[in-house]
Amino acid sequence: MKKDIQTIHRQITYKNECMSHFEIASSTSFQEIKELCKDINGLYEEISKHEEIALKKEREMQTLIAGMSHDMRTPLTSMQGYLDLLQESKQETERNKYIDVIRARLISLKNMLEDLFMHSKLNDDEFTIETSEIQIYPILCKVFASYYYDFEKKQIEPYIAFENEQLMVHANKEFVTRIFQNLIHNVLKYGNTSFSIIQKQNFMRFSNQVNEENLEVDKLFDRFYKGDPSRHHTSSGLGLANVKDMVEAMHWRVEAELKEDNLSIIIYYK
Repeated sequence: MKKDIQTIHRQITYKNECMSHFEIASSTSFQEIKELCKDINGLYEEISKHEEIALKKEREMQTLIAGMSHDMRTPLTSMQGYLDLLQESKQETERNKYIDVIRARLISLKNMLEDLFMHSKLNDDEFTIETSEIQIYPILCKVFASYYYDFEKKQIEPYIAFENEQLMVHANKEFVTRIFQNLIHNVLKYGNTSFSIIQKQNFMRFSNQVNEENLEVDKLFDRFYKGDPSRHHTSSGLGLANVKDMVEAMHWRVEAELKEDNLSIIIYYK
């Protein structure tokens, strides 16, 4: 048995030094040694999986930073141009128009940064979510009120139908607020003329008409997915991915379905 252990030790040393992927093996007749080899190989497999996950996260973060840098440059460059025009303009109507554009670009940047912050928060291994019994209808109304002028500007008339306006759910208030904000922001960015929110039993359905011709509904919750790449929306591609992560962090479930030009996001809560 001592000889078998020495052989295993030499294999481990070589494997570590050469970063080799071969499995630790032994021709021993001792069952304990065979089990030891199996356990060691299992441990190496787990280490390899964790390394792959860490590498994937690192690559994702690099992609995210590169994408965010590019996406932020667009509204920043635009704002710089409109600020120059604002300084040169003497007409109040023109100046107000430029101020509105600059304000819209600032909101776009704010949303990107909030998406990035939430993404970092959700991917922090030390982050723990606190939940309590909350009423979701007042939260939705408050979020809607903050987007009133945006809906008016896009001539979208929202339709809200709650089966139970007193509905209480076990959730995180910040997450529920952010989920509603992201979904409504997504409608304002990509939606057409109609938008509805229907609550029944254990789910909420957010439905709207979409203009995106190349929308891939199965990729909708993927990080960095931005729909039709030919469209020039400024977006981090994190909004709906964050929605999925927040929903699942509360042990809820979310899915998407596309019927003709009508997109629905359905959230199932507990």
